[in-house]
Amino acid sequence: MLAIGLPLMAGGVTFCVVEIWVGFEAVEPRVGLIAAALAAICASFAGIPAAHWAASRGVRRLVQWIALGAAAGLLPTLMILCAGVSGLVLRGRFSALAMGPAALISYLTRAVGVPDILLRGSGLAGLVVLPVFIGSLTAGVFWLSAIRSGARLQRRQ
Repeated sequence: MLAIGLPLMAGGVTFCVVEIWVGFEAVEPRVGLIAAALAAICASFAGIPAAHWAASRGVRRLVQWIALGAAAGLLPTLMILCAGVSGLVLRGRFSALAMGPAALISYLTRAVGVPDILLRGSGLAGLVVLPVFIGSLTAGVFWLSAIRSGARLQRRQ
């Protein structure tokens, strides 16, 4: 359930949220699918370890799962920003760091394939708020389907 279900849930939740976020605009018809694929990948390396840790520790409260989902949703964003800034510094492109926060964020997110329309003019707030919201919502959906329903997550012995 955890290894397949969580990335699928993250992809589905992300697709729905992004389609609502961009308002079903026909600017780029694949934006929802791109965001869903990125969310499934991010859930694989950030959400699964967090969910496994919480399940193995007996975390059962919804608020705790939502907070954990928010943190797991924020982790890929921080990784993108840190890796991008580090890459610019290592290449000696200090002028790119001086172009302002909005332009820098647009440059870094475009470099990893995040469409500009997801930011919708909100810059850093959109880059942070959207993944945190999606991570929280995905954790809530996972809690409803797996934890609250009493489904047992299998542990390797």
